Amino acid sequence: MSDTAGNAATEVIRTVTVADTTAPVITLLGGGTQEVEPQKSLP
Repeated sequence: MSDTAGNAATEVIRTVTVADTTAPVITLLGGGTQEVEPQKSLP
């Protein structure tokens, strides 16, 4: 690869790692605690 003046470009390979360090925020809407027994329908 070269520019318009014919100068050759030096090939460079870079690896970028993005680390998500922000914990998710979970907001419950409605009433407080709900308990659901196994094999039962949700209210």
